[in-house]
Amino acid sequence: MEAWLLPIIILASGIFVGAVVEFILLDRFKKIADRTKWEGDEVIIRSMRGLTLLWFSLIGSYFAAINTPLSDVVIEHGKKIILVALILTTTIFLSKLIVGFVSVYTEKLSGKLPVSSIFSNITRFIIYAIGVLIVLQSLGISITPILTALGVGGLAVALALQDTLSNLFAGFHILASKNIRPGDYVKLQTGEEGYIVDINWRVTSIKAPDHLIVIPNSKVSSSLLLNYYLPEQKTILRVPVFVSHNSDLSKAEEVSIATAKEIINEMDGSSIEDEPLVRFTGFGENGIHFNLIIKVKEYDLQFKIRSELIKRLHQRYKENGIEISYPTRNVFVKNP
Repeated sequence: MEAWLLPIIILASGIFVGAVVEFILLDRFKKIADRTKWEGDEVIIRSMRGLTLLWFSLIGSYFAAINTPLSDVVIEHGKKIILVALILTTTIFLSKLIVGFVSVYTEKLSGKLPVSSIFSNITRFIIYAIGVLIVLQSLGISITPILTALGVGGLAVALALQDTLSNLFAGFHILASKNIRPGDYVKLQTGEEGYIVDINWRVTSIKAPDHLIVIPNSKVSSSLLLNYYLPEQKTILRVPVFVSHNSDLSKAEEVSIATAKEIINEMDGSSIEDEPLVRFTGFGENGIHFNLIIKVKEYDLQFKIRSELIKRLHQRYKENGIEISYPTRNVFVKNP
């Protein structure tokens, strides 16, 4: 029993130190990180969560194992198991860490828009693949034949996964062109519209008001698509108005602009920096046509602003004696 006392103490010490680091020190470090401007320290702390206790426990297990009265064969197998566990947990840590930094970097480049998962997934896959190869090498398994087999079989895999690879490279092309970004509001050639939620290795997800649209990346890259967030996020709201030929056009313009300014000052989503405009477009059969133009902060907000603007205009025109034109027909009856 005395021979097992030291290994038990070593193992318990490793678990205790890991618990202190995991539940006390990391919490304190996180509070400090929250007060700094650099986002990298938060990424490091998040990546270490759940792993520090395991690391110290594995280190304690290693030193406990070499001090046990077990046979050399058993100790050697135990050391290999611990080594594999350390490599795998370190791989998980590096995956979280690098993916976190990639997300921070791409988020800054994209102007605080949601980050596409394609970069995170590819980065994670590469790190896990390297980790598995290191594990195999540490177990004495030669990875050269494996790499050779992967190289020879690469062509067959590429032929079998043509559609998948096509969508993968189309996803890279979409993100590299920067014509479509996660968070943008787009309208498809087929009429569907919504916000780009994510562009992953296979599909592009678009959140419509009542459902989710999922489209293969190759279809997105080859189709006509209207992006309402480029070249800027603001969009123009045009409200067509028809007044009778007898209306005072200067007064109609004045009332329309004043009503639009009320909406801009009251409703969130209107662009306060941009003045509303009235542009007459022509003489119609039933009246004179013009557009009331307002800039809104983003495309999706225009619908509630349009609704309120039409109600206000109808009320203001009544109060100011401005007649809204409507289709009419004059019928002349000629006596024989």
